[in-house]
Amino acid sequence: ASGQMGVRLKAASAVSGRGWSPQGKQRQRIEETIIEIVHVVARLIAMQSEATRNRYFLLSAALERERRMNCELIRCLLSLLAGRAASEIIFPRKEDDSLCQAGVASEAIESVIEEPIRRPLRALLGNSTDSYRLAELSVYFPVRNLRGRSVSSFLLASEQNITGIWSKACALHLTATEGRGLDRESAVSYLFSTNPVLQEESARAIRKINPGWYGDAEARLPEPARTRISAVIAGTIPESAMIFEKTRFLSLCFNNIPEEKMIMLASRMHYSESYDAGALPGAISWVVPSKNGKTGLYSLAVADIAAFVF
Repeated sequence: ASGQMGVRLKAASAVSGRGWSPQGKQRQRIEETIIEIVHVVARLIAMQSEATRNRYFLLSAALERERRMNCELIRCLLSLLAGRAASEIIFPRKEDDSLCQAGVASEAIESVIEEPIRRPLRALLGNSTDSYRLAELSVYFPVRNLRGRSVSSFLLASEQNITGIWSKACALHLTATEGRGLDRESAVSYLFSTNPVLQEESARAIRKINPGWYGDAEARLPEPARTRISAVIAGTIPESAMIFEKTRFLSLCFNNIPEEKMIMLASRMHYSESYDAGALPGAISWVVPSKNGKTGLYSLAVADIAAFVF
């Protein structure tokens, strides 16, 4: 019913795989959870649509993955309420946005799903385009129209706790690139995140928007985070040495692993602006270009890769 999305999805998958049939209050709680997640998907669609319209490709791809995870959770929960066969008809595993599939899903929902989740599900799954989905979902949920608004500031707002670390990192990276879309309170709050990629990207955004925001927060930051963040604010760390760029690099090398998971491995990767072409003992290395025209080196210990895999 609550918690980090990956954990919720694993729990729902495990329970649905055992053929459990919820009754009474448990069934009601699952229905409430489905309604909540449909609302989350509506908000994700609104953000993704605006990100795509503005050609923010990294952010759009990150939001697409968030959306798929939420939809997979809905599929697992539907199998508890209506059975696996019905849930596969309503929500096939192979993505299909055709008019035919939307019609099949709408009829199946009408036949096997009861209120209060019937109409929200029909709005989400009984339409073949996101514009139609949003139009109908807005009847049941308060979904803001983001047209002309800053999608990054909307995603990073305190009440928008519906996305994972990578989506937030993409939004912070976008605010730093554009030099807008983040207020002082939100920017400083991300400096105190427990995740280093959010610390670095918020520092990068602060450096671009208003470096003075960092002054009041610096003394309150613990070490070693303060030293690293101060270097980002001062601009002494090359962008290739920051976790965001390392994550993007690894996701291009191993494109079947989500960036959300790749962040942990990227944080262990070392970057050097000078390199020796010889092999590094116990490490995998990649020669990479840098923005100043020089060549650098990424290296990753085999032991760190083994820890990540196992």
